[in-house]
Amino acid sequence: MILAAPRLTGRVLRLSSVFAVLLACLAIPAVARAQTSVTLDIADDVTIRGGGYASVNFGTSDTLEVKTSANASNTRRTLLKFDTQNRVPAGAVINSAKLYLTLKWASDSTSRPIGAYRVGKGFAWREATWLDYRDGAPWSAAGGDLSGKYASTSVANAAGSTYTFDLTSL
Repeated sequence: MILAAPRLTGRVLRLSSVFAVLLACLAIPAVARAQTSVTLDIADDVTIRGGGYASVNFGTSDTLEVKTSANASNTRRTLLKFDTQNRVPAGAVINSAKLYLTLKWASDSTSRPIGAYRVGKGFAWREATWLDYRDGAPWSAAGGDLSGKYASTSVANAAGSTYTFDLTSL
């Protein structure tokens, strides 16, 4: 299955805004502040693949692929990196964060689950492989250092369909 470039959106609300709304409800004059909505573009992305392709970097490919298989050479994961440090205000409270993926192509009609995980190491997209997150720097476990699953969805084969992952807890 091939995915189009995703988009992550975050609803950001400063803590002082919560107090302003709370105080307004108590009929105490307060200054209200608007919520800020931030859309994050992908900073880096890469597909990593197991088996006989474990040492190959697919950073120059224009597609992102995910696939599970009993054959390790057919197993693929997509790694996405977003610049939250420079795009989300310091001290922000995240009320909602969603990742939207659009299916570009699927090999068959089987519906399959896809999960979203936190990646434990900052990968270099032109160097990352199934074995290494950077040249000569191996993952703790082949296939990436993944934390617990944050969200999942079932993906069918309808090209152009958009799938949403709620990543607020991330």
